[in-house]
Formats: sequence, C-alpha cells, structure tokens
Amino acid sequence: MGFLRKREMILVTWVVLGLGSVQAQAAAKKVAATSTASSLIPSCTLSNGLTISTPIPARPVSVQPVGTKIFTLPNGSRADMSMDLNSILNTSVTSTSALLPQAISASAVPQTSSGAINHCDSHIELRSEITTFQLDIASLGISVGYSPGGAITSPITNATGTVTAQIGAVSMDFSLWQCAAGSCSAVVASTASHLTAGVNLNLQIDLSSVNTGSTLVYNTALAGVLRSIMNNGMSQLVASARFNDLNWTAQVIDYTPAIGILVFDAGNQSLLAPNQGFEVYASTGSTSVGACPVYELVGYIHSTIVGGISSYALVDQLFGSRGIQIGDQVMIRNI
Repeated sequence: MGFLRKREMILVTWVVLGLGSVQAQAAAKKVAATSTASSLIPSCTLSNGLTISTPIPARPVSVQPVGTKIFTLPNGSRADMSMDLNSILNTSVTSTSALLPQAISASAVPQTSSGAINHCDSHIELRSEITTFQLDIASLGISVGYSPGGAITSPITNATGTVTAQIGAVSMDFSLWQCAAGSCSAVVASTASHLTAGVNLNLQIDLSSVNTGSTLVYNTALAGVLRSIMNNGMSQLVASARFNDLNWTAQVIDYTPAIGILVFDAGNQSLLAPNQGFEVYASTGSTSVGACPVYELVGYIHSTIVGGISSYALVDQLFGSRGIQIGDQVMIRNI
C-alpha cells in the first residue's frame, strides 16, 4: 500500500472519529444550552443526519477616527476629546471577539499571485460618531457640550472650583462599511447612548485641573461612561441579523478529491467551530475592464476538525465538472 493511500486511510479515520466526538459534544452542549442567541443560529440537517449551522466568523476591521466636536468648558477652556475617544474605541473593539481591529492598507491586501484573490482590495471599516454630548451643571444653570446642530453656547466662561455635572445626553452612532474598488457601502449600523448602556451618573469636575478634552475624560468618571456606550454599540453591531452580510473569506490550502476532504486557512481564532456550513467559490477568470473577478459556486462543505488557524472540512455537494481546487475561496453558507 502506497504512502498516499495510507495517508488517506489515516485521515478518513481521524475525521470520522473527530466527527463522532464532535457530535457527542454538540449533543451534550445542546441539552445544557440555555442561551437564546445560540438557539437563533440557523441550521439544517444533511442527508446523513448531521446538523450543520451557519458560521459567524470574526472580521478584521479598519477602525476610523471617532467623529466629535470641540466645545467650551465653563472655565473657558476648549475641550477636544478626539484622541481619547479613538483610544477608548480601539480598546472596546479589541474586547469584542467578533471584530479584529487592523491597520488595513492597499499594500497589506493579498495579491493575485499563486491564485490568491484580493477581492478588489476589499476591507471593512468601522465608523462612529458622538452625535450628542451634553453635560448639565445645575449649580451654574448651564449646559456644556454639543448637539447635531453644533456646540452648546454657555454664557459662563470663567467658572472656578469643583462643580457637579449630570449627564444630560450622550449618544453615539456606529456602522460597519464594506469597501471595495474605491467605494464603501454601510451594511450594519447601531445607536447607543447612556440610557441603552445603563449609565446615568453625576461627574465631579474640578475646573482648576480640567482644562482639556483629555483631562475631562480621564480626570472624571466620563471615560467609563464612554466605554460602556461603545461596548453597547459594538454588541449591537455583532448581534445584528446583517452582520453576516459582511464579506469573509478563507482559502483552500489542501484538497484530497478521492476522499472529499479539504483544509482551509481559518480556524477557531476566527470563531469557527465544527459542523458549520461553507460555500466554495472559484474564479471564472472572466472580468470586464475595471470590474472585480467573477466567481462561481463549486461546492458545499462543512467543517469537521477545527484548529487554531486552519480547519478540515468534508465536501457535501459539488457543482459542475471543475470540482474544488487549491486556491479556491471559502465563504459563509447562510443555512
């Protein structure tokens, strides 16, 4: 028996045993599961009785600067929170496992050599803006901050000492944009505020030391309020029914047609799991001038053994005579 045949028999045994253990674990988890979110993940049953579900992989995102406005504090200082907002947002995105902040540039996009496809420099952008920021200072009878109409004009610009400010309104908009071929389209959006984030408190502001946007954010409890609002906005984005409309691709890096087993370059670091459904696409090689490559569906697969950065999968169905080849693109199958 040749080496290749032995390898195929060993691999088949490994995958079958892996399927058995995965199915047993999945059954046990299904009995114990109480999560409403898990029950909402679409699934279907294959002809062999195996239930597969729709994957929700993590997406790399380019985090854009937070939109904000400069406003005047009661002591006359100008407050620009932009740099601090960007820092807090990056921390919030990093804590959201389904979003992976990355510095995405044209030079970082995979090229088409060796069959890799750049999807016309496709990437995802996270955009956000504080639309309303209002602090009410009852002792002075004024409010500071801004609304969509512009900065709130305060009649007092020489106040001193420590004042108590109550959050009047802090609201943020968030959106995920799919960008390709030089244009972007909004796919998912959310709005979060101090109310949806469950924060509504008073801030002690020492006007002798709070004289910049940074000191307003970090010398008071404001940083925690903003972080909670951003976390709430991120959670809404990821939970959206349209989150899976955002592009996600992996690549076939090995394929054994005789036994219908392939390997693709994504795993549990991308939040993948066994028994999830995927589609495999091949480039047709036909494009018009200025257009992105055209793809055709060549097969359905489902994951069996999932490692950190790659996964094994079984072929469920092939379309056409071409079959699956190394370099083909793996995408989400919405069950």
